[in-house]
Amino acid sequence: MSDAERTLQLVDPARLGTWMDEQELPGSGEPVHSRFVTGGASNELFEVTRGGERWALRRPPAKVPDGRNETMLREYRIIEALADTDVPHARAVACCDDPDVIGANFYLMSFVDGWSPISEPEWPEPFLSDLGARRGLAMELVDAIARLSRVDWR
Repeated sequence: MSDAERTLQLVDPARLGTWMDEQELPGSGEPVHSRFVTGGASNELFEVTRGGERWALRRPPAKVPDGRNETMLREYRIIEALADTDVPHARAVACCDDPDVIGANFYLMSFVDGWSPISEPEWPEPFLSDLGARRGLAMELVDAIARLSRVDWR
């Protein structure tokens, strides 16, 4: 299945747009555009744009495994709980607990440009040629994990 086919199967732009209007998200009434970013056995990630705004939509695959809709809600609550912390994270935008909207529970968060070492076989620049940049990236990761460890999970 092509990325475009996957996107059309999993993100109905009209239904998503109606839901976004109900949530009073920017771009009311404007068309919704989406693009498959990455996914597989666990969950799917799409870039969604509307009215000059850009979000990431995360949802289960087409055949929703048992418990996965609840997992989406839990993931959203965790991201939302990080809002007033110094932990680097995408901002929680909105969550849908009605699988009838696009076939599964899903949530929107701010879109963060990046890359995935799992889906991209080669490091992008400057990390490909600059080992110091790789070290810096590793240190940022360690710093983020340390910040996360200080969050009161209760």
